[in-house]
Amino acid sequence: MGKMNEDFKPIVVVYCNQSGCGSSKYVAGQLREKHGEALGLQVLVLEGGINALKSEN
Repeated sequence: MGKMNEDFKPIVVVYCNQSGCGSSKYVAGQLREKHGEALGLQVLVLEGGINALKSEN
């Protein structure tokens, strides 16, 4: 298996199924705390939940 590009930083987007749900912020915090540095993750929260994304399209 080839060596992974050291500049590669996976992006993880966490979202809820509705706005006002705090679960995505909690999960994002846990991912950052437990795996962010080790895996080089960039963890983002989609504000407004999946409905915000749907309304953009």
